[in-house]
Amino acid sequence: MKSLFRVIRFIILLLIPNNAYAINKNIGKGYCTLRHPIEFLTGNRNTTCESQHLIQREKGGGNYLNTVWINTHLHDYLDRSSARPWKKQRPIFKLFGSRNLERAYMLGTWANGFHFVTYDHHGQGKFNLFRWDAISHLVYAWTSLVNYPQKELNYLLYQISLLASGKKTQILDALLGIVIDLIEIFVGLIYSIMGIFIGAIFHPFDTIRNIVPGTLLIITGTAQGIWQFLTGSLCLMTFGKIGGCTTN
Repeated sequence: MKSLFRVIRFIILLLIPNNAYAINKNIGKGYCTLRHPIEFLTGNRNTTCESQHLIQREKGGGNYLNTVWINTHLHDYLDRSSARPWKKQRPIFKLFGSRNLERAYMLGTWANGFHFVTYDHHGQGKFNLFRWDAISHLVYAWTSLVNYPQKELNYLLYQISLLASGKKTQILDALLGIVIDLIEIFVGLIYSIMGIFIGAIFHPFDTIRNIVPGTLLIITGTAQGIWQFLTGSLCLMTFGKIGGCTTN
């Protein structure tokens, strides 16, 4: 069986060289812009989408394959939400897991939609399919699915809070995003299943070392999904008086 895995891995490496699937940043930014058409047409900023670090540079994340393209309103929301994941929130049970495992958790728990590529900061990107281990793919698939309701609800609540304070909103774009994100996640789950098998072949050591921290991150991500949805629902039902309402 081990010999078979080695043969399969060798064939894939021959068919897909390391640089063959590099993605230009304009593709990532362009796709992000197209999937937020209303914000693109009605936004009052210089750009619809911005590059977002998954692990902050001050936390040792760096610029190499550590960013994704997200729309500016979502960027604002993540920075101003009660959790502030990109500023202060880190996985509680990271332990000795790989950095890709941490990136997978942060993406699945906090970034809307499903991101198939991670980028250098304002540089080229690569598909995660061949770079991540099996557990990182599993963590991303699960946390994306279980956190989908809370991410959509709380991002919509952020838009409502902007409306209540008389600021420019992207409510229609957020509503459209609920459908687009769901489609992305459906495709992403298939992508992740492929990634689990490929990751086990390409990265057997990282797959093994990530089993324990990955299991804990699945539990943590599930708890976040439930907690954030409950607090968001309370915020909605009490018109912002109770719950983890976003600030603006």
